[in-house]
Order: sequence, then structure tokens, then C-alpha cells
Amino acid sequence: MNNILKLLKKYNTSILSDALDSLNINGALINIKPQTTDCNIVGIAFTVKYGQPSSYDKFIGKAADFIDNVGNNNIIILANNGRTDCTVWGGILTRVAKIKNIQGTVIDGMCRDIEDIIKYNYPIFSKGIYMKSGKGRTILTNIQVPVSIEKTIIYPGDYVRGDSNGVIIIPKNIINKVLQRAKAIQETENLIITAVNNKMPLKKARIKYKYHRPWEKHILDE
Repeated sequence: MNNILKLLKKYNTSILSDALDSLNINGALINIKPQTTDCNIVGIAFTVKYGQPSSYDKFIGKAADFIDNVGNNNIIILANNGRTDCTVWGGILTRVAKIKNIQGTVIDGMCRDIEDIIKYNYPIFSKGIYMKSGKGRTILTNIQVPVSIEKTIIYPGDYVRGDSNGVIIIPKNIINKVLQRAKAIQETENLIITAVNNKMPLKKARIKYKYHRPWEKHILDE
């Protein structure tokens, strides 16, 4: 795991979301939830885009083959257009992902074979769980291209952080700025917690430590 990924894992998605908010950037993936208890992940986006199958595609019912190209620092982003009527991840892919030491999978849609996912302790985030196969219902159209989940655009190589709060995407070109601001936010929150533990009123602590704009003391260093 490279140094940026190690630093990124120090901050939860709430802190990172606040850092992105300070830059007027939305990285949160709406309605994408952890389906396993082991969901503390960090990695680099490997994107997979799905579309509507042709009549021939429906007849063939071919599964999407992409996982052999995924590296061990990757988090797989499956952009299935938010569909809840079919799945794009199941037991076989889970086993291969564990063998390859892939960090996790994020689905704009559904997964299945949840018992295998839990058994292999594989981190997965999706809109939900459903049993119907995607074969013949959806089709892989591209890998490693920009994809969109709700209002968030994800580029191959962007940074991905997932935890029990959900998933957040950090554009690779601003990762250092986000990490700097996340550090300031985390330090400020720790100071406030210490202050209220020492009986300081919360309102006073928030004012003293610039709770609403904690990154400002670091901006001159950017």
C-alpha cells in the first residue's frame, strides 16, 4: 500500500467528506451502503461501465469479464446505472477477488450470494442484495473509463475510501489538498473533544478551535 493510501486510511469518510465540502466538491456516493461488517477499505478506483444489452447479448447471456485486469490496490467500481432488477457481483467474483487480494467492490446496483461474501470476509458496498443474474439483462460496455454514480463522477485512478458510513471518492488531482484539510479537521475535532471533556461548553470550544472552518489555519501552507 503506497503512502497516500496509508494516510487516507487514517481518516474516516465523514472527515474526508468535510474536507471535500471545504473545496465545494461532492465525493459521496448516495444510497451505496456496506453489505458486510468488514468494510474499512481504501484503494484506487478500477471502473467498470454497464449498459443495455442488444438482442444478441440477451440471447448469449455472457458474464462480464474484467477481474483478471484488476490490481491488488484497486477497489472495483461497478456502474450498473443504479439498477435493482439484476446483479453484477456474486460468489465466483468474490472468491477471485480474495485470491487476488483486491481491496473491495462498490456497486451502483445490487450484489448476490451474500453468504459467500460474508464467508470470505470481502468488503462490498451496494444499493442492496438481490438474486437475479445480470447475464442477458445488463452488459459490460467499457472498463477504466469515467463513470457516474448519481452526481459523482469517478475516474480511473481516483482514490476511494469506504467505511461503515458509506463510500467517498477523492479526485486524484486534489488528494494532497484533501489530506491536508482532513488533518486540520481531525485535529480540530480532537481539540474540541478534549475541551468538552474538561468541562468547556461546546459552543465556546467550537468558536475557540474554529470548528466551522478548521482548515483556514493551514491554507497558507497549501
